Amino acid sequence: MINLYFEHQKNGLMKKIFLILLFSSIIYSQEIQREFRGAWVASVANLDWPSSPNLSVEKQKEELISLLNKLAELKFNAVLFQVRPECDALYSSSYEPWSFWLTGKQGKAPEPFYDPLELAINEAHKRGLELHAWLNPYRAERSIDYFPLAENHIAVTNPEYILEFPKKKILNPGLPEVREFVANVVLDIVKRYDVDGIHFDDYFYPYPTPNTGFNGVTIEDAKTFSVHNRGYKDINEWRRSNVDLLIEMVNDSIKAHKPHVRFGVSPFGIWKNGIPHDVKGFSAFDKIYCDPLKWLNDKTIDYLAPQLYWPIEGDQSFYSLFNWWNSVNNGIDIFPGVASYRLLDKDWPTEEIINQLNIVDTLTSTSKGYIFFRAEDFHRNTKNIGEELLNTHHKNYAVTNTFYKSVEPSQFPKIKNSIITENSIIIELDESAPNEFFILYSFINKNKVGSILKIAGNNKIEILKEELKGSKYLALKKLNKYKILSNYSKLIKINLNQ
Repeated sequence: MINLYFEHQKNGLMKKIFLILLFSSIIYSQEIQREFRGAWVASVANLDWPSSPNLSVEKQKEELISLLNKLAELKFNAVLFQVRPECDALYSSSYEPWSFWLTGKQGKAPEPFYDPLELAINEAHKRGLELHAWLNPYRAERSIDYFPLAENHIAVTNPEYILEFPKKKILNPGLPEVREFVANVVLDIVKRYDVDGIHFDDYFYPYPTPNTGFNGVTIEDAKTFSVHNRGYKDINEWRRSNVDLLIEMVNDSIKAHKPHVRFGVSPFGIWKNGIPHDVKGFSAFDKIYCDPLKWLNDKTIDYLAPQLYWPIEGDQSFYSLFNWWNSVNNGIDIFPGVASYRLLDKDWPTEEIINQLNIVDTLTSTSKGYIFFRAEDFHRNTKNIGEELLNTHHKNYAVTNTFYKSVEPSQFPKIKNSIITENSIIIELDESAPNEFFILYSFINKNKVGSILKIAGNNKIEILKEELKGSKYLALKKLNKYKILSNYSKLIKINLNQ
């Protein structure tokens, strides 16, 4: 065994701490809760981060770290970080220009230079948070002439790839070249960054906006249909097939290069009007030409996050919609999008959010999870939602679900050293691999787990002594990149004597 002894003088009292690494087996095992707890971090229009396109690099980093600190404090475990709002990039890209929402000028790199996606991955992983890169698949110009486009923006370099509508432009989903381009943008991220996932939002063909007189796509892609119809007679079926092909292509390319990277999509929450029977509303199938039911049936996604931004009861019932999506999941995880942003409404209480999570728990028998829109609601703690979560669904830590059943678990973590400081204990482990996390457990005795103290993504874990009250032993597990847990490490015995 290894005995570590430390003492220091404070306020006339001698404190002694002994740590003993015991080479013994742990009899009792307690599985950590599995639940995807995500939050979208929107960069478009500076909704979540950065708060303005005119911030200094120092302030940008400060804001991002503060946001991640809050999510980790509230025991989230996944961040969906928007890196491509409108054929632009909040990362160093050879395909697309730097985002206006980052630097105030599309095509302008941050000064001094840094890569926000790389920073977000590193800082999220340190805090035990997965980082999923969130891309808008088709949107090219959210609001025409809101700002000048960079000379290397796709609408400038390849205007033939674009469908133009009143006030907006999108990539033409019917063009094979567009599908290849989007897939290459995704693959570039997957190859160069240690992301845990790739995420698409709900912007496929453009949403109708009746208040502006825009009723959705009509004849804008008729020429494309005549040339690239692939044998389809119905243009609406062809449009849905265009989106399906992109989803399949992106999924295949991800799995061919990094099969542990999870691919998810967050479509509009209503598939078709009248399905389920008590739901009335906008039909994503008929209006923006996306068919998430096909993706579920074809298993071309790893999870689906339908945006269920409505109350539990009503014509767009959260309960009815989630129950329906869950019933057609075909073995694919369903993580509903939850409308934390509506807490800003006076008639949207925190109880609505908590009760929706209760429904998710009740109706889901295996993989549980949810994603909040948006992260800033928790950063500013609207209506004390943070405390409500910690008192209910986030009392304990959780790790995300695994969708690989046949991968062998990692070897248990090997402890290299334990360092005692005045206020904390630092445990050093063998070097970790990308996308791996370590889970620190407290034990009441050799055979009984007390609680999970921390989840971290690097090989140096620090825990405050005040968090060790009641702990007699510590042990760790490794969560590999496929989200499969190892066995426990050897026990570390703790004696805190005052």
